[in-house]
Amino acid sequence: MTELPTPNILIINHLPEDILAIRCLLRDCGSKLIEAKCASTAIRLLKDKDFAAIIIHPECISQELLLHLDSNLHNSTIPPAIFCMQPRESETLNLVRRHRIDKSSARFPELDRIVLRQKIEETISLIQMKNLLEMNVNTIFDDQAKQRSGYGYTI
Repeated sequence: MTELPTPNILIINHLPEDILAIRCLLRDCGSKLIEAKCASTAIRLLKDKDFAAIIIHPECISQELLLHLDSNLHNSTIPPAIFCMQPRESETLNLVRRHRIDKSSARFPELDRIVLRQKIEETISLIQMKNLLEMNVNTIFDDQAKQRSGYGYTI
């Protein structure tokens, strides 16, 4: 049986203590944790890999990163879940003003660590179910192709 790919989670954060806390929180959730300390590194990683979730510190958000995420969200079959580390209200307002984000339409829910863990587990579970479903559909199509070509077996 083919092994399902391990979902990637991107942590965009410049604070080592936050990265350590997130790693401890998610260490056993069955995903690969990948770090970026700035928006430019995150963009480079986002171009090379697929991510099930992105956890971002508000100070690491740049206009370029927002544009990249926005274009990828529209072009992905399953876009990553995006979570923002819980900023203080003043940080949220500065973020909204700086990037001209309408607060009502911002895609970054502010979550505490327990809710974050639950949401990440749900996201990983959904991605794994999607991968399993795709694998099963491909197996069915392969079996049907073999049957049509005369080299397969019939059930």
